[in-house]
Amino acid sequence: MAVQDIKKCFNKNVHKVNFDDSLLSIDLDNVSNVRIIKKRNFFLNYFIIISTLTIYFLINYLFLLQDLIQNILRLVTSSIICSSFFVSKYSYEILINFVGLNFRKIKLTKSEFDKLSYLS
Repeated sequence: MAVQDIKKCFNKNVHKVNFDDSLLSIDLDNVSNVRIIKKRNFFLNYFIIISTLTIYFLINYLFLLQDLIQNILRLVTSSIICSSFFVSKYSYEILINFVGLNFRKIKLTKSEFDKLSYLS
């Protein structure tokens, strides 16, 4: 869905929006509320932690390391794991609830949501 179509829907009371190459008809008189949900994807965080720990244990058990090198390896591993908590990837959904207890879900990527926020 194009960001401009969503913008027209909420600002100019347009009742029809192009959504996934089909026409979505929204009667704004029947809309009870609109929510924006922000979800965080933790896959990248888990991938960084698991791969870092796997590499650490492989290096630690395959090679006989001196104490200094082993301490440096532990420090690097712990710093990578701690820095992975600051990596974040978000996705957004717009939930449009209607009076008849049904809803429409529109999924947006981060770039589409940023364009939508910039236009308002």
